[in-house]
Amino acid sequence: MNLYHKLKWVDSNYLCPNCKRLLYSRIGEKEDVCIERNCLMYLSDLIFHDVNQAYGLRKEMEETESELKLRIMQTDRKLFAGFLQQQRKIVAKSILREGEALFKRLLAIDEMLVLLNSLNIEGSKHDLSLFEEIMHGYMDFFDKMCFIEDMENKRVLLSTDNRVYMLKYWNVIMQFYQTYGIVAAGESDRESVFRYAEISKQTREKKEFQLGMELGELFEQEFDFIAAIKYVFERYHRTSKLHSYDPSGLDIVVLLALSFSIKDDVEYWLHESLNRLYTINTKGKGNFGQFISEYVFSLEKAPIIVFDGEFYIVDRETILLYINYLIGRNRRMVEGQSGTGAERIMKKKQEASRIFEKYIRNHLRVCGFKVNDEPIVVSEHNEQHEYDVIGVKEDTREIVLVEAKYRDFSPSSLTGETLLQQELLDQENGLLSEAIKHQARLVFFRKYPERFIHELSLKSLFKSYFVSTWIVTKHPPLISRYKQVSITVFDDFCNSFKVR
Repeated sequence: MNLYHKLKWVDSNYLCPNCKRLLYSRIGEKEDVCIERNCLMYLSDLIFHDVNQAYGLRKEMEETESELKLRIMQTDRKLFAGFLQQQRKIVAKSILREGEALFKRLLAIDEMLVLLNSLNIEGSKHDLSLFEEIMHGYMDFFDKMCFIEDMENKRVLLSTDNRVYMLKYWNVIMQFYQTYGIVAAGESDRESVFRYAEISKQTREKKEFQLGMELGELFEQEFDFIAAIKYVFERYHRTSKLHSYDPSGLDIVVLLALSFSIKDDVEYWLHESLNRLYTINTKGKGNFGQFISEYVFSLEKAPIIVFDGEFYIVDRETILLYINYLIGRNRRMVEGQSGTGAERIMKKKQEASRIFEKYIRNHLRVCGFKVNDEPIVVSEHNEQHEYDVIGVKEDTREIVLVEAKYRDFSPSSLTGETLLQQELLDQENGLLSEAIKHQARLVFFRKYPERFIHELSLKSLFKSYFVSTWIVTKHPPLISRYKQVSITVFDDFCNSFKVR
């Protein structure tokens, strides 16, 4: 079955109405285009660069990278390592305390720190202006490499006449990044940031750190922040590889102990001191060599602790930022750990999902609907359906059937190559699959009214009620309708029902 027939019952502002492929919008203009060559909507005079064939561009970037490496090799390693550590500390502090940062700066610094581990640096240049110049040059290089990756993944397309087109749905994805409360430094509109902050707040049990408590209990309170850091670090393939750690519970214990041990703004630790702290906090059960290989000396992953050739340079802000990220990646349990960090974060997301359902119920109640307190499960003739929210309004004879979907995008789906398949067409988690299921709930609801009349305490004949069917999402959905199912973001759903 081709894509059009799969999606023929679908309405969407983000898909081509003719072939149902993703639309692209020209930056700075109100112009949407379809890039499917066999589509009637395709503009034959619009030709895009194939970045995979751009050999001149790749050669230019390779030469730029080689020049930057040569300049780095001319620096005094100890001083340049300290400079990079200080720059990263500034960004980490901004994220932790202000909720804003220059994210590409952070990611570019991590790349430079990997280079510091891999290059044979024996230079003597120590001028601060030179360090800043190298930083500026590497930032420009990193930004261009990210743009190239955006073109490779079809997030962005560049035409041969230099018009830039972006996935039309990309604006929604940018809003999604903002909902987690972390925005780029200088962002002026902070009112819209973290729109679901109250839901996140309700999932938290305030717990102070105590000796002997599980780390998961402490950090699961920050599950939304942990999720945000994951999206920052894994937004690009190149940065995802930089942060592909596989932390055990012991690794996180050691890093947390290190953060508590830091008293000054920045500290320089001897090998013996760091080894002693590791041994004490792992009770001799860990492998210090493996620890420093993963978090200090790796040639592929960003060093969380920077080594300047003599000392290990540490600061509390950087360590705490990366601990939050590692908690979300923790899938290896150790003795005494009741659950992995990843499992705890998932449980918190599920808890937030249940609170999201309550928000929907509460809004319907203030609009005059009688609403169930918990999901309703109904079976008939070997067919069973679960209804998250059913609301009944007797004076207008309305019934609403609502399915709540409080879920985020998968990091790997945020490309022009994967967005449609993973977010819409995936048979387990795709939005189309959810819409088909909800349409089936509507059919079942109408087919077996006697199974609901008593449950809902209806006061009039069943057939006299107008029934509307909704899927309510956390973020603006890729499709807005499937057959009789309306699909919309929470705010728009609320605006569809007037408060009494």
